[in-house]
Amino acid sequence: MVLSLYDWIYGISGLASFFLAIVAVFLAIDLIRRTKKQLKPWKFFLCALILFSLWEMLGALSTFGVIEHSLLITILPSFFLALLLVSLVLQIQIAKGWAK
Repeated sequence: MVLSLYDWIYGISGLASFFLAIVAVFLAIDLIRRTKKQLKPWKFFLCALILFSLWEMLGALSTFGVIEHSLLITILPSFFLALLLVSLVLQIQIAKGWAK
């Protein structure tokens, strides 16, 4: 299978997103270690970051033809968005003082 220039750029940008997501995971882990108060939203956000990095890696591998388009690639965005929304709602509740 011969890849076009578009496929190469798309695949490389997916890999770059994956590596940036890994850096964000390490930053989130460091932030969780440093702060001990009100970490519940950050735990959901960390799980969302891990799913995002997995999603980006599978997408890049699919673009380069290493794996076939699987059902997992289409399901991961739903779980990613759900975890991201939960973390944002919890953070808003904590910021407004509604969380116990």
